[in-house]
Amino acid sequence: MATTTSLPTEELPGTFRCGRLRCKTCDFVDNQTTVVGPMGNYDVKHSYSCTSTDVVYALTCMNCDALYIGETGRMLGTRFREHVNSVKRKDFRCEVAVHMHECCNGDSNLLSVRGLCTVHEAGSRKCREAGLIMNLGTLIPFGMNKEKTSWQRALPNA
Repeated sequence: MATTTSLPTEELPGTFRCGRLRCKTCDFVDNQTTVVGPMGNYDVKHSYSCTSTDVVYALTCMNCDALYIGETGRMLGTRFREHVNSVKRKDFRCEVAVHMHECCNGDSNLLSVRGLCTVHEAGSRKCREAGLIMNLGTLIPFGMNKEKTSWQRALPNA
């Protein structure tokens, strides 16, 4: 599993365990502060946990280091569990599920999650997601993000 520690009392950058007893996401939290993509890097500047909301996040395939950049207004742990469930259900409409079945024989235990930045307004969050997808280079075949998806509508002149 990914390297994790408990959420610090002072803000340190990274993603940390939320500390809830029955959390199904904590074991998958990655607290590395630099996300390395095929075309660039991103340094996490704030603290996140499974309970963080309004987050642009990264999923990492721990088998091949492919990245998926996503966004959610809900709790990070809730959105992560949806990705895990799509892998388990073999829901191939989800690009993460497709990748995990092609690369890892459907083993969702090889996914890790981390928060990248907080953006409270949904449209701005989608723009930030789109910018990170492009800057890190996470489009298929270099990452897990699909072209021509909803995030592209957030880009100017898309």
